[in-house]
This record gives sequence, structure tokens and C-alpha cells, in this order.
Amino acid sequence: MRFERVASRPNTESLPEFDQVFVVEISTERASQVLHNVNSNYPLPPHLDHVKRIWRVQSPTTLKLLLSPVLGEFLKEDWDRIIKEFPVPPQGDVKLEMVPRRMPLDRTEYEKWRSLEFWPTTFHEQKSVLQEEECEARLIEEIGKIVVPNLGQVIIVDPKHPAQDHWVVVTSDDGNLLQEPVMVAIEKMALKHCQLDSTLGKRSRESPYLCTGHLVYCLCEPSIMSAMALVHSRIRSVIFQTPDPERGGIYSTLRLQNVRETNHHFSVFRYYPDQD
Repeated sequence: MRFERVASRPNTESLPEFDQVFVVEISTERASQVLHNVNSNYPLPPHLDHVKRIWRVQSPTTLKLLLSPVLGEFLKEDWDRIIKEFPVPPQGDVKLEMVPRRMPLDRTEYEKWRSLEFWPTTFHEQKSVLQEEECEARLIEEIGKIVVPNLGQVIIVDPKHPAQDHWVVVTSDDGNLLQEPVMVAIEKMALKHCQLDSTLGKRSRESPYLCTGHLVYCLCEPSIMSAMALVHSRIRSVIFQTPDPERGGIYSTLRLQNVRETNHHFSVFRYYPDQD
């Protein structure tokens, strides 16, 4: 059985928007001196902090130097005058280039932009985040090997208490759009909380939300409505097998878990059963 993390957005997502900038080609000779002068006297505006000032083009003796955005305080005529004062004369006139308006969202997008030869940008992967993602993937796979063989429609698992007698299980789907398996599972979790509250009191809970930190294993991709319920329940991860190309809310038609305007985000994995 194989588990794969679902990317934050579909591979078909459109390319980033671009800003127009002034650039000039300079020789690699004393380029560091030119760069220091430009950075000190003509810093880029904050919205271009992610863009690299220098682009090493194919020629081993030539660099492209980003001067400023076109919609800035300097006109082309200003740069025509300024570059004449560089320690090394530029190789050619001031030209126009396009730079991405934002930083790449992940390494996949970063590598794609490089292959398309966009103007280079910064991109920093945090090791702590990568380590956390690797630990999460191992946890989901370890629990999944036990859960998936028992999966009917939905199983909710608390990774702190992964034993089977703690699972919330939904075995069938009657086709009622208002009673989708994920919704039924969350209702069962709510009932379970009510029973615990009546016995132990609400203060015994670690969180006021129904599924904080829980894993949801699904046979089918949850719909948008079910995905919203998962957001409100503060789920940690959703793991599904079969996409729903018409109504799927976390992979096929929308990736609700990554919509910035929502107040909670969760990871999504897809699992592939072993072939007989």
C-alpha cells in the first residue's frame, strides 16, 4: 500500500503574475562592486524582496542586473544616465524583463519556474517543516496499514489513542447528500463527545473542537460540504483512495484545505492499495 501527499494546488494551476522591470547586462568583472553599489543606493521595493538582483545567463562572462521596477521612481532615462557611472561599463542598453510577482509556493513550483527560465527568485525550505512532514507521513502510513483493511466508508482515528476500540466508523453510504459518510462520522464523534462530557465534564477535553489532531481515512474523496465540516472540526489530515471528479472538495474540483481565507488548514494524502 502506498500513501502520497496531495500537493497544495493542482499541477494545472496558472502561472504567476509578473511585474515589468528595467535590467542591464554587465560583465562578471567587478560585478560584486556594481551589485554592492546598486543595492546600497537603489534598493528594490519590498514587494520585490523575493527576486534576485543578479541573473547569471548562459554566457560565462555576462550577468543580468535588475535595476528597478518600471512602475517605480526611476525612468529608463534615469537609468541610462546612472549606468554610465558604474565601475565597469554595461554591455548594452537598459532593457525590459518580466519577474514573478510572488515567491514559489513549494519546491515543485520553484523547479518548474527554473525550467521555464523565469527570472530567479529566492526559495527557502525550512528543515523543521520538512522533518515534521516526514514524521506525519510515517504516522499516516503506519496507522493506515491497520485502518485501511477495515475501511468501509470513513474511519476517524485519534493518533494519541489509535486502538480500534477508539475509532469512529462509518461502514456504508446510502447516497443521501445531507448524510454523507464524513458528515455521519463527525456526528458520531459529536455524540461520543456528549457521552464523555456527561461522564467526565467538558473540562476533561483537550480542545473544544470535535476532531482536533485526528486522522480521517475515507474510501472516497470528501465533497466540498464535507470538507468544510472537516475544517470546522479541526481535523489534522484526510487520507482518501478514490477521487470524486464532480464534487470532490480536497483534490478534484477544489483544494479547500489550502484556501487562505479559511481559519484552519489540514494535510491531505491519497492512498493506493496493493494490486492483487
